[in-house]
Amino acid sequence: MKILPLILAAAAGPLAAGALLPGSTEPRPFTDALAHTFSADVRAADERLWEMRRELAMLPNLRHSRQVPRYGFQSQPVFNPGTPQWLQLQLPRPTRIDAIVLVPVDLSAPSVQDEGYGFPRRFKVEAGMREDLSDAVMVVDETARDVPNPQRSALIYDFEPIEVQFIRITSTKHWPTMDQDRFVWALGEVMVMSENYNVAAAAPREASSSVELLPSWSIRCVNDGFSILELPVSTRRSPTNGYLSAEARSPEEEKWVTVDLGRSYPVDEIRLIPARPRGFTGGMGRGFPQRISVELSMDPDFIEDVRRAGTNRGMTPPWNNMILVRAHRRTARYVRVLCHELVGGAGAYRFALAELQVYSKGENVALRKPVMVSDAARVPKSSGWAPEFLVDGFSSSRELVEWPEYLAGLRKRAAMEKELEELLARRDAKAHRVAATSIATGTGVAGGGLLCLTALLVRQRAARKRDVLRLREQIARDLHDDLGSNLGSISLLSELGSRLASLPEEARRDFREIHDTAERSAEAMRDIVWLIDSGSTSLPELVTKMRETADRMFSGIVKVVVDPEHVSGRELSLLFRRHVFFAFKEALNNVRKHAGATEVEARIVTTPLKMAFEVSDDGAGFDQAGWHGGGRGLRNLQRRADRLRGTCRVESQIGHGTLVRFEVPFRIWPNGGSNGGQSVAADQGMAGRG
Repeated sequence: MKILPLILAAAAGPLAAGALLPGSTEPRPFTDALAHTFSADVRAADERLWEMRRELAMLPNLRHSRQVPRYGFQSQPVFNPGTPQWLQLQLPRPTRIDAIVLVPVDLSAPSVQDEGYGFPRRFKVEAGMREDLSDAVMVVDETARDVPNPQRSALIYDFEPIEVQFIRITSTKHWPTMDQDRFVWALGEVMVMSENYNVAAAAPREASSSVELLPSWSIRCVNDGFSILELPVSTRRSPTNGYLSAEARSPEEEKWVTVDLGRSYPVDEIRLIPARPRGFTGGMGRGFPQRISVELSMDPDFIEDVRRAGTNRGMTPPWNNMILVRAHRRTARYVRVLCHELVGGAGAYRFALAELQVYSKGENVALRKPVMVSDAARVPKSSGWAPEFLVDGFSSSRELVEWPEYLAGLRKRAAMEKELEELLARRDAKAHRVAATSIATGTGVAGGGLLCLTALLVRQRAARKRDVLRLREQIARDLHDDLGSNLGSISLLSELGSRLASLPEEARRDFREIHDTAERSAEAMRDIVWLIDSGSTSLPELVTKMRETADRMFSGIVKVVVDPEHVSGRELSLLFRRHVFFAFKEALNNVRKHAGATEVEARIVTTPLKMAFEVSDDGAGFDQAGWHGGGRGLRNLQRRADRLRGTCRVESQIGHGTLVRFEVPFRIWPNGGSNGGQSVAADQGMAGRG
């Protein structure tokens, strides 16, 4: 009877050694540990997988969510999947091109089934000098077999340089719609590369058919520079943020930055990189002006020989995408970015820019050149803000690199990810065989039956969990696609109406109110979609969402502090995320509605056991002794803290502002009133009242 314990004790050593992934402390499933212990092939595959993941971490990666309300180009639906549909771009002049980059549409929905929406299954790319392409050269031919959906990757096609002016992309086998009886094709962005230049940016375009549903779908979005590619950067972190102006009291106050190139250059293009550092109120691109112009001159005072390269008459915040301004080889020594309308709020407006690049013959000639500014924020350089940081070669988060290097990194990532997927499939197949043999040999029929029963129960539970996730993802997708697009259209049309000088002032006020209501509704809808997004369940995701919400609600006057700056990647339940996020938003909303504050600070603190936030302001405050719990939503904060077995403390004094501290543990103990359907229903009712 004592033999079995001895056998188990002898087996425990190697099994324990195989229970961890190579190079990590992440536990592996029992069957994986078994296969790793008894198979040299599985151990070798695990080592190679670990090496490949380490290499992938050093390569550029595409963003996994859309930031701006622009999907891209989509054709009108057709009933025959093989009816040719085309999109054609006209370059400004005959140009030698050497690569085509096709970026899929990113719907930014929780469901992975929507990655690469509408990407053509078969297509070709032709280029020529004539508009009818009677002299066309085939540069890409993917018509022989179906192309695997790139999902959230870009397809990059290199070829021998060829001089052309017209490029046509033809879809010969389209994507089926959800009802499967009609077919479309779609692209998020098209780039046509000539060495270090994307010569297709903002080029004239036409198509056999196009869905025009602004701001989400339009043929104009296919080469507007807004896509999951974002900025060409390396993995090296930025030591600086960029340039930050002094605070302005009016959005019309003039701000400018000028770079001295040292001598005259024929300028091809100017690239503006928006500032998006952590903890800054312009972190979502809101420090980027609403309207700008770019000027070139040989005169440092821009009095004589001033040439305007481009003017922006209002746009969606660029987030983490560059703004490209063509200069058409105008000769200049000085380049100036002039702001005509700043962004901000509550009487505090700033101009922020991470990097100003000026390109001549494929080279950034503005790198580390002298910079002159209208004014600058009076902050120490250690904060990351200074005029010279405008030309240091970094965005607010990463080192900027040139397009060829960035695209080469993406190409290598795609190849490595394919190799990793194939290796993982072979490794799992081998591990399954080894584990099955080991288990059958070691445990016998009884143990095998018990394991099969356990596996069946786990599989059934996983299937139920997948069904719940699919339902959540479907609801989020429907909200985002249908309601989000409608709200975006209402917002755009009402904004246009508010600017019509021919309308009476009262009508324009009504349009502005409709626009504000649509924006608030869209914001609330995006929060709901984010909450039920199965891909946004970690603590860093929650902290980032809280930071961005504060930035959005109090652009210009809020300071967001996260302690520690780099939080752990622990997973959070939907219940925890919902209560903490809505409590945080409730506290901010109380400040916005009642405080009349000029300074707001939001502090987010995490420890291994709990999470807390503080929201303080210098506003009107209120008399706590005379307050009976109505009108400020503070009782909702206390209820949410109670749901999570936490605490909520409010301190306020008339004329001295208000402090709200909300603290909850990560682990919710049984019978804590925070689990089960009754809590969910109560929370939904609370959200409606708050």
